Amino acid sequence: MMHKPWQWFQFQLEQFIVRGPFHRLLVMALMIAAVALFGGLAVFGTGDFRTLEEAVWWAFLRLTDPGYLGDDEGIVRRLVSTLITVLGYVLFMGALIAIMTQWFQATMARIESGTSPASLRNHFVVLGWTNRTIAIVEELLRSETRVRSFYARLGQQVGRRVGRSEGLRVAILSDEPAAHVREELHRVLGHRYDPDQVLVRVGSGLRAEHLRRVDFLHAAAVLLPADPEGAEHPTNLDAITVKTLLSTMTAARELAGDDKTLMPLVVAELTDERKVHIATRAYSGPLATLAADRINSRLIAQAVRHHGVSAIYQDFLAHAWGNEIYVRIWRKPAAPFRVVAGSYRNALPIGAASGEDGALDISMNPGLDRIVETGDRVILLAPDHDATEVRTDDGVFADVEVLEPPPRKKMPVNRRVLILGWSRKAPVLLGEFDDYDVERFEVDLMSLTPVEEREREIERRHGDLRQTKIRHIEADFTSESDLEEIDLGSYETILFLSSDWLTADELADARTLLGYLVVQSVLERGGHTPAIVVELRDPESAELLNGGGRDDVIVSPEMSSHMLTHIALRRELGEVFEELFGPHGTEIFFLPIASYAIDPGPATFAAIRQQVAVYGECALGVRIAGSVRLNPGSAEVFDLEATDEIVVLAVFEPEQR
Repeated sequence: MMHKPWQWFQFQLEQFIVRGPFHRLLVMALMIAAVALFGGLAVFGTGDFRTLEEAVWWAFLRLTDPGYLGDDEGIVRRLVSTLITVLGYVLFMGALIAIMTQWFQATMARIESGTSPASLRNHFVVLGWTNRTIAIVEELLRSETRVRSFYARLGQQVGRRVGRSEGLRVAILSDEPAAHVREELHRVLGHRYDPDQVLVRVGSGLRAEHLRRVDFLHAAAVLLPADPEGAEHPTNLDAITVKTLLSTMTAARELAGDDKTLMPLVVAELTDERKVHIATRAYSGPLATLAADRINSRLIAQAVRHHGVSAIYQDFLAHAWGNEIYVRIWRKPAAPFRVVAGSYRNALPIGAASGEDGALDISMNPGLDRIVETGDRVILLAPDHDATEVRTDDGVFADVEVLEPPPRKKMPVNRRVLILGWSRKAPVLLGEFDDYDVERFEVDLMSLTPVEEREREIERRHGDLRQTKIRHIEADFTSESDLEEIDLGSYETILFLSSDWLTADELADARTLLGYLVVQSVLERGGHTPAIVVELRDPESAELLNGGGRDDVIVSPEMSSHMLTHIALRRELGEVFEELFGPHGTEIFFLPIASYAIDPGPATFAAIRQQVAVYGECALGVRIAGSVRLNPGSAEVFDLEATDEIVVLAVFEPEQR
């Protein structure tokens, strides 16, 4: 059946109009021309016009300017003039202005939507809007001097000056609306948020064409945090990360070919360290990886073993808390570590490293007589980057004689732990417990997750654990009746693991906080109170804990964010974290002052450092009345009591029992 002419014309007109504002304006121009032509033809026969062109011009003037309406005489001209003037209101003041307004609004919306490509250089790119993104941006904005140092090293590598004149720029590629992202950044960062410094673009890192919106190829570093809320199942997290790396590699090859020197450094967060070698196959450019589940499990394991240490790690990793770990090259002549340790005014040397990036020989708490060669790296605890400048040796360790062999402190070998909750991190954490060869863990694991599923995940991850004993309890830790069936007071530590089957941070933390309050209620009716370690996913949730100052609180996404940022600014810090947080070697402990033959009374921190060094260990600070002070000034005086403790970096022997 034939289409009706009007139906055909209407369809063709629709297809033409939807092509954009230019085509709409062209249709309006044709309509205006048609009205002027027909108006001119209507009055041409009155004899008042010498030519048709003059009549058409007369009609066009009245169409565009109603002021001519009173100049006309004669019924025909007045009637035609009135009709044309009314059409002028419709076409010019109505449709034409509407088209221009619509075009302007669409243009502004497109500009504000963050889909246009950025033109930047030596900036930082954060791929994805996750529960890590704001913490990463905040850490970059706070690490001003460290960023300057990063740009100085980058300038040396690329052979040109890069630094303060260009300024720090951060580009976020988010799948959330740009307006929402900017609002959240402003809410959390407050005065630190500068829209000229933090750029938001909308897109997905899974699509190569979207990566151009943040000009990733010219970035100094690309940070790729995991997105737990973006995956339907926790096992998909690393799949998303690897695909994003493949997209990045594809886009990089289109622009840079196979020249790896033109590809930016990518710092990617993986949940499973067994996928690291897969990530290196996906992206052949400069790549640093962070196995988040393993490193966070190590932090949790350390908090279980050394109650109160989570505050130390928070201090180490978060710029806002006072002290961070820095790695600086020793450019002076070779010297023993006792000289190096006394050559920094406000920084505390805690280790040394030699070798190349990726294969560093790291020695935490090295002996005072260990030689630090020119070009070796010194690992420092300092409040900021400026404090890591080398000064003249103050001789604080010149006369220190280390006891040979230094006496080892004892620690319990058997530990009984109750884990409340289940997540993909649980098998990793159990493996960390099992890696402590000289300790034995008895773990009771309470969760609503079926026992068969838990055993299957543990078997898939580790096979048979060598020495960690596990007893599964299928119950609800938010139920007082379920908790009353076990003796909570018999455990050394109670650990809350944040569940990952609740993808939203707020929901997961809400359940953890409820369980925390229920456990406190049950414990109040008993005698012995175990230490409590709580894993959360939202930093704001930590502020809601009742009595949280006494307990260890670890916000895993925040820890991962800090480490990603540190590794992006100084790649060798990844190896330092591996050494410091690992199950072997040097660890952080709180020990009574009597352990170092320090008497109660006034003592400077310099004197404390000297006395601890006699025992072959490194003093990081003090814990007085439960409050920790890391890296205080050497001249600061503390009025010590017998119950006060020294924060030390040391290696300990287990106490057999």
